[in-house]
Amino acid sequence: MTICHLKKSLYGLKQAPHAWNVKITQRLRRMGFAPSKSDSSLFVQTSQTRPISILLYVKDLVIVGADLGEIRRVKSQLVASFDMKDLWDLHYFLGIEVIRTPKGILISQRHYALSMLFKFGMAECKCISTPLDRNVKLRPDSGQACDATLFRQIVGSLIYLTITHPDLSYPLGLINQYMSQPKAEHLQCAQRILHYVSGTKDRALLYQTGIVEQLVGYTDVDWDGNVGDRKLAFRFPFSLGSAAIACNSKKQPTVALSSTEARYRGAVVATCESIWMKRLLKHL
Repeated sequence: MTICHLKKSLYGLKQAPHAWNVKITQRLRRMGFAPSKSDSSLFVQTSQTRPISILLYVKDLVIVGADLGEIRRVKSQLVASFDMKDLWDLHYFLGIEVIRTPKGILISQRHYALSMLFKFGMAECKCISTPLDRNVKLRPDSGQACDATLFRQIVGSLIYLTITHPDLSYPLGLINQYMSQPKAEHLQCAQRILHYVSGTKDRALLYQTGIVEQLVGYTDVDWDGNVGDRKLAFRFPFSLGSAAIACNSKKQPTVALSSTEARYRGAVVATCESIWMKRLLKHL
């Protein structure tokens, strides 16, 4: 992992992010890197037999490759153009912990989950085994109004936790529909998810070595579970090797006339996602 030290702050100026992106993109292109068509923040060096990949997030760069000598050469070229700090092996990035073990690589968000629980005063809350009651039916007018700011903060923090907790995608997909005018019942569901996180904060995704890296996806559709507008909701997880790499849950803007139509629509959206993932993996 490498960090660039900028002479001027990027934050506060409207044109600064664009200017920085143009600057770093031009430099990486001169070094033989090309941005991926599937993700503009991913740069791949295609001229080498053992290519190097660079993931750019604002001013942070994650450099990945199988040739350590080539990685050092890339770092030296970047240091010649920018004031940079080399953090060596990736251990912590944007609230995500990367732990290397003999069995493979662990991806965890334990510290992020702990800080989130402390922030909302639920560090010592009682743990529960499920994030949501299976029989819950949320409505837009269920109960009195609640603290909308608190509700949005909880849901926003939980959404980022789905990187390593894909099982939260479905319950969050249900409650984030009421971000504009949340009610007391919606806030209770969000707090219930925090109770679940308290008992699962130590869980992590293990990407084992020696496992066939095959992209596998599943899809499921809730045809008429939304009692407010009867619009269908679908969800689909994808795994690569031994662990999940993506999980999504969305509500469609239309109403399906049958459960068969709902399944077809869910399968189409999941297929589009799988095509994008295959293109991205092809670059890697």
